[in-house]
Amino acid sequence: MKKPLTIGDIILIGLLVLWSLSAFLPRGERGRYVLIEAEGKPLGRYPLNGEREISAPGPLGKTHIKIAGGKVWVVDSPCPHKLCVKMGKRGRAGEVIVCVPNRVIVRVEGRREFDTITP
Repeated sequence: MKKPLTIGDIILIGLLVLWSLSAFLPRGERGRYVLIEAEGKPLGRYPLNGEREISAPGPLGKTHIKIAGGKVWVVDSPCPHKLCVKMGKRGRAGEVIVCVPNRVIVRVEGRREFDTITP
């Protein structure tokens, strides 16, 4: 015999649905700058609000990066799987695009950046 849902069951289900939908909300502040590193060395720091194309040299060749519309993304890379290209556009502080085979890191920076907060 089936038991009807109680008020507690409905509230719990509603909270679980809201919690799962929160994963789709944007997090963090909008980025202000893009820091690009190639082979462990800083290549440059560029404002995110401008429009620019950068070629980052790596051991496999050049990784082509584009900044436009407050976002940054990898347009093309000589790496075999193109995972960095598939990562899409990034524009929030703390977001990173990494091309491991070509040793290129694209990091979005904001006003405040903390890895750890210590007392």
